[in-house]
Amino acid sequence: MTVTFETVPLNQQVANELRTAIMRGDIKDGQRLQLAELEATFHISRTPIKEGLMMLEHEGFVQHERNKDFIVIGMSEEYINDYYDLRKVFEAAAIKNACKHKEDLSAILSLQNSIEGTSIKTLTVDLFKDYSAKFHSELWKLSGNTRIIGFLNFLFEGPGVEMFENPFKHWEKTIKEHRAVLDAIQQGNSAKAVELNNAHQERCRSRLLKAWKDKQARENQEEVMHGQA
Repeated sequence: MTVTFETVPLNQQVANELRTAIMRGDIKDGQRLQLAELEATFHISRTPIKEGLMMLEHEGFVQHERNKDFIVIGMSEEYINDYYDLRKVFEAAAIKNACKHKEDLSAILSLQNSIEGTSIKTLTVDLFKDYSAKFHSELWKLSGNTRIIGFLNFLFEGPGVEMFENPFKHWEKTIKEHRAVLDAIQQGNSAKAVELNNAHQERCRSRLLKAWKDKQARENQEEVMHGQA
C-alpha cells in the first residue's frame, strides 16, 4: 500500500516525536526538557523546537516555567477521555456533512480497498498509522468544512493502542469498523454512520485506557521492587 502525505513542518515533527515519547513513558512526568539538549537531539535550530514545545503546552503535555525549561506533565486518564470525547463530536459533524453533500468517495474507498487487500501480519505500526491518518483525513475532507478539517488534523495526533501492546487484533477490528462506517455513508445513512463511528471510538477509548493503566501498574510495581532491592 502506498500512502502519500504532505511534508510535515519541523515544529509539528518535534511535537509529534515528543508527544509519542511522553505518552509511551519514555519521557517521564516531571522531567525537564531543555532547549539546548533538544537541539542536539533533533539537529535543528531552537525556533521550531520551542514552537513544538508550545504546541505540547497547549495540549497539556508540558508546562513552561518563565525563562526556564519545559516540565513534562505527561498523559493521564483525563487526557485520553477528553481526546475521544472531542473526536466523537467533530467526526460526527464531518460524517453528517459527508452524507448530506453526497461527495465523491472514490479516494477513501480506494484506500480502504488497499488496506483490506494487505495481509494484517505484514503491517507495521508506521504503515497502519499512515493508513488510519489518511482514512480519517479523507473522511474529514468530505465534510467540506475547512475548520473541522483543520481541527481534526490537529487533534488526530493523539494516543494509540499500539503504544502499549500488540496491536494486530485492534487493527483488524479497526479496518472492519472503518468499512462499516463507509458503507453507511454510501447509503446516505448519517445516523447509522455516526452510531458506528461512535462505537468504534468507544472501543478504542476502552482499549487504550486499559492498556495505559496496565502499563502504569507495571511501572509502579517495578518501582516498588526496585525500592526493595
